[in-house]
Amino acid sequence: MYSAAQTEATTQFASRFLLRRSIRIDPPYWFAIVIAIFLMFLKDRFYTASEVNFPSFTEIFAHIFYVQDLFGIQSISSVFWTLCLEFQFYIIFAFIYQFYYFAHDRFRFYISKFLAISAMGLCFLGPFFRFSSFDIGVPGTILPYSYEFIFGVLTYFYINGSINWRWLLSAMIISSIATTMYGPFYYNLVPILTVSVLIICTKSDIFSVLRSRIMLFFGKISYSFYLTHATVGWVSISIFIYLFEDFESGYITTAIFLSGIFVSVFFSVFFLYVIEIPSLKLSKRLKGGKI
Repeated sequence: MYSAAQTEATTQFASRFLLRRSIRIDPPYWFAIVIAIFLMFLKDRFYTASEVNFPSFTEIFAHIFYVQDLFGIQSISSVFWTLCLEFQFYIIFAFIYQFYYFAHDRFRFYISKFLAISAMGLCFLGPFFRFSSFDIGVPGTILPYSYEFIFGVLTYFYINGSINWRWLLSAMIISSIATTMYGPFYYNLVPILTVSVLIICTKSDIFSVLRSRIMLFFGKISYSFYLTHATVGWVSISIFIYLFEDFESGYITTAIFLSGIFVSVFFSVFFLYVIEIPSLKLSKRLKGGKI
């Protein structure tokens, strides 16, 4: 949202926006796929106690274009499913943004109302499809999680003064009711707390710690950490468990867990500077001030 708001839309907005997002997130993601498969090979080579199911070429191809969940293909890494949803959001957002921007002024009011009402509807339907027994027939779509993306959009619009707080509050109440009706109530807590912290951070210095150097550092490596922690981090923990399996101690268990986190952070820093930052620089070059 912030990136799009800083640019002027043209007839090529959707295509160039999606291209920039692809260059920003694809290369690190593709390298994470390679790393995951390489670790599978090492496991198959040196740890023969369990069978390794290598992904087929078709499954890898599906991962490259974020459609593995749509075809019911098991993710190579347990975290990749969220990227499938994220890229669906980018596609939907890009074309809605371009359509709205080039609509005639007299139609924008009605488009805004339609989008707002649709957002409120999805805040109920999203939790319904996510937590109820109803099967929408197509796996891996953004629909069951759409309300969380809507929270992000509405939060941005509220913070920059584009909408009244009532829209955001209504969305949170509707989704909370639906979630409580069809799923565990505690699933409301994370999105509500996230929105609350974001708003409070813009209004006061209560959470000034989030602007500290250590928090900015973790924010900087967050994408690299996200992509690799489920493979590199957990593999390192598995290795440590194998090496210290004869030592039964709570201290050893804690040390192994902390070592896994350290390895994940260290590798994330390496991944950031070698893979992610070059992709980010290329994406910014394509921005060129205007899309």
